[in-house]
Amino acid sequence: MLDNDEHGSNFQHLKHQLLLGLAKCKRKQNELDAAISAASQAIELSPNGFDGYFMRARCYKDKGLQEDAQRNIEEALRLAPISSLELIRIILRFKEELLSGTTEQSLSESLSSRSDLGLSKLQSASTDTMDQVSSIPSDSRLNLSVRL
Repeated sequence: MLDNDEHGSNFQHLKHQLLLGLAKCKRKQNELDAAISAASQAIELSPNGFDGYFMRARCYKDKGLQEDAQRNIEEALRLAPISSLELIRIILRFKEELLSGTTEQSLSESLSSRSDLGLSKLQSASTDTMDQVSSIPSDSRLNLSVRL
């Protein structure tokens, strides 16, 4: 049986994942303000998680807010667990596209076409690594920030 702390933690984790799913759905429906709001709520629940910042960066990019997208992708990179090089590679690829101004469609097509890098794997991996991200001391996280 779960104690109250563990039950609350599980509930917060589930709520975080539901908010990320809502953000993804709203983004696909081109309801970008609602998607940004859901991603922001997910970040409030789990400020040490990279996936909320990654989702919000994608929404800001879709909305044409490059500076906001850049800040969020930098934070996602800072928080990404260094043990998950695949996730870091996905985030860096998005960052490259953000900086070069290429379309999001090519990233989505690339991720969807490769089973080992599919969006479902990113979501699954982000769920599995949420606790890992929170447990990594900030001084051991990889600093990949790039200045323009």
